[in-house]
Amino acid sequence: MDTFAIITTEPNDLMAEKTGHDRMPVIIRRSDYQRWLEPGSEEQSPVDLIPPFYSDQMKAWRVDRRINNVKINEPSVDQPIQDDALIPDRPKRVEKPKRKTKSEDSGQLGMFG
Repeated sequence: MDTFAIITTEPNDLMAEKTGHDRMPVIIRRSDYQRWLEPGSEEQSPVDLIPPFYSDQMKAWRVDRRINNVKINEPSVDQPIQDDALIPDRPKRVEKPKRKTKSEDSGQLGMFG
């Protein structure tokens, strides 16, 4: 069975500005593909390959929000939006909820701990 996973990292400046998200997909440079795909060793772990990709080597543009709906399969949804009136000034960054400490716990047992 073929499978895949999307690994995320902190957003670079471009992605934070354009999306307001607190993460972005890891982008591996072509020159590092072989190292990423081959079994590693403890001496040369590929973890250094996952920092945010360089903003100056990327382009970003806003697209139709319908791109998030899996039922819509139109080629136009990935095209840049031309009408700035339809685009909010800047997305607000979403704060992650803070985890409760054990002293703040409601007394109910948690599933993981």
